[in-house]
Amino acid sequence: MKSFIPWIGGKSQLAKKIIAEFPRDCGRYVEVFGGGGSVLFASDRHAPTEVYNDANGELVNLFCCIKYHPGELAKEIDGYVNSREIFYDIAERLKCPGYIVSQT
Repeated sequence: MKSFIPWIGGKSQLAKKIIAEFPRDCGRYVEVFGGGGSVLFASDRHAPTEVYNDANGELVNLFCCIKYHPGELAKEIDGYVNSREIFYDIAERLKCPGYIVSQT
């Protein structure tokens, strides 16, 4: 399965090659730099225990919402319209460090 979210610096193009290097009989898989989860989603199962992690707490929260509250998330985003204006509005309200918002 492909990741549901593209992520800058993502490993979607390398996921299968990365997975091919994994040991065959490990007890747990820890995705330390999770990002969009391309490696995690590229295989049905890496190990009996799988852990997703990322330095971006909001991204980790999104994964938790999808896993534990999919119905509520679906209701929240139902009918949501994506547009450049909405993106700029949300980015301005969040004042996210590292996001460059230019309206060109």
